[in-house]
Amino acid sequence: MALKVPPTVAKLGYALLFNVALPVCLWWWARGAEANLGVSSIRAPTLGWSLVAVGGALVVAGMISLRVHGEGLPMNPWPPVKHVARGLYALVAHPIYLGFTLACAGLSLAVGSAAGLWLVTPVVALAAIALVLGYEAIDLVKRFGPRTRPVLLHLPLAGEERPSIGERVGALLVVMLTFLAAGKALTQLGVSAPNSATVLWAHPAAALLLSAGLAAAATRSALRATVARAWLGLAVVALVLVLGPGGPWGGVWPIRAAVVLPTIAALAAVPSLRAPVAMVASAVAALVVQAHAFEATVIEQVLTIATALLVAGRSMMWRAACAITERLANSWRDWHLGPVRIINHGAIGALGCGVGVLALTTLVGPDHAWVAFVATMAAIVGAALWAQLVEGSPALARPYGFFGGVLGMTLFALAAPWLGTPTWLLLGATATAAPVIQGVARLRCVANGCCHGAPCAAALGIVYRHPMTRPVRLAGLRGVPLHPTQLYSSLSNLGIGAVLARLWAGHAPLALIAGLYLVLMGLCRFVEEAWRGEPQTPVYRGLRLYQWVSLACVIAGAVITCVPGTPAAPAPSASMAGLWATLVFVAVTWLVASVDFPDSNARFARLA
Repeated sequence: MALKVPPTVAKLGYALLFNVALPVCLWWWARGAEANLGVSSIRAPTLGWSLVAVGGALVVAGMISLRVHGEGLPMNPWPPVKHVARGLYALVAHPIYLGFTLACAGLSLAVGSAAGLWLVTPVVALAAIALVLGYEAIDLVKRFGPRTRPVLLHLPLAGEERPSIGERVGALLVVMLTFLAAGKALTQLGVSAPNSATVLWAHPAAALLLSAGLAAAATRSALRATVARAWLGLAVVALVLVLGPGGPWGGVWPIRAAVVLPTIAALAAVPSLRAPVAMVASAVAALVVQAHAFEATVIEQVLTIATALLVAGRSMMWRAACAITERLANSWRDWHLGPVRIINHGAIGALGCGVGVLALTTLVGPDHAWVAFVATMAAIVGAALWAQLVEGSPALARPYGFFGGVLGMTLFALAAPWLGTPTWLLLGATATAAPVIQGVARLRCVANGCCHGAPCAAALGIVYRHPMTRPVRLAGLRGVPLHPTQLYSSLSNLGIGAVLARLWAGHAPLALIAGLYLVLMGLCRFVEEAWRGEPQTPVYRGLRLYQWVSLACVIAGAVITCVPGTPAAPAPSASMAGLWATLVFVAVTWLVASVDFPDSNARFARLA
């Protein structure tokens, strides 16, 4: 019989968990990870305590607003019965999360904690975003319907209505504030070249052109697109700077964020001008001002133009990516040789994963290549056992569960010293190569239909039609647009892999690499899982099973980043041993992912 906890006790426990235990754990995390991070601290007591005060005020005011206007508590299990869209919530969509993030950053600045500022605070911000995208936003729509009232400092609403002056001002503020904060952070982290007097007016100049573009936006959707373009450009530039040879891991890119980012913000507004002549003239003017008034270098101009083109073509590229994904989703082919069936999509996964395994054997070096190969076999066994124990059924005779692979690899790594391979070397290398393996393996998932998404708008989704794919055969979703969650996963793994590869190249501690993989993977999977549509995944307390597992991975990853004294990541070393181990892996993976016995009812006999 399930244990029943009195509501008052449950609410008190929830409050203590998030208001006492969570801050204490984050403080412990910052202290524990300090030595592994290798980034210089910034001590600014006045600014820090000011941010703590502002952040704390936002948290308290947000809670009071929910209690007074929403007639509920700021607790997901016991949410307010009314939607709150006035007062503080008309200015900021999520004041409690914003305030808590500001308080984390402020406390880190006040006490001079590098790990608190550069590790804990960004993860707290990402966790808040993941919680909103992976649960709260979906829950709010279910309970109250889509948001209809604009929020000042938020992504503008979509629609064909003409935006108000307040919405335009809010869009300007939200872009400029995020760009100013990001530019300052990138410079302080050391991945951006220091500013000079020539860039003093870069942000005001960008604000003028951005204001003109926002004023010219004819609809709310156009206003929303401008902000989205600006944020995407910011993400691209920040990723380039962080992954470059700058910061605490090497030299500095000859790129100034204060030159590139304002120009990106200005160029984001150009399509809103509508008139082709005005668009071309504004774009040219922005680049000319960047080149001459701000003395932009060639590399700064190249990065600016490349980012602007990428942002401008984002919709076209996304549609092309979805079209390719949908074609692959309906590409099932099979051949029968007596009782044996050979399915085409296993070759896609095997060849793609081979790239990741080659990276793994290169990272561990020639002396440990074959041990790394055995570790990948342990991951496959773990994935198969996990799927049987968690999802096994006659209709899913040989599925593979990702988290089982993680568990199998981890258990093997603990025993690896018996074979002469250090545990931390194998864990760190696997963490760095895993995003490549998982990201490419999703191609097989697309063709097989596993890990498929939930129904969505036609413009966003892909459609399964082949009768052998899982959305058609198991979920009855033939012809229904579905979220391309496999594509989401591949893209998120691409970003995670790039970050971890940068840390490996900078010889970061292996515990930091392994732990950060679990943290980032867990946050991304939490969101991805919310958009999946597999009927066999159970739901507990409002969250899907793998969202709970993802949260456990985040916690485990945070603990691992604090492990002291682990070796630094060694230089990669390719070898023939690694190549042969990869080829054997490709052959074995093709066998287990392509060949089955469709007429057999034996366990592990059928792939579909």
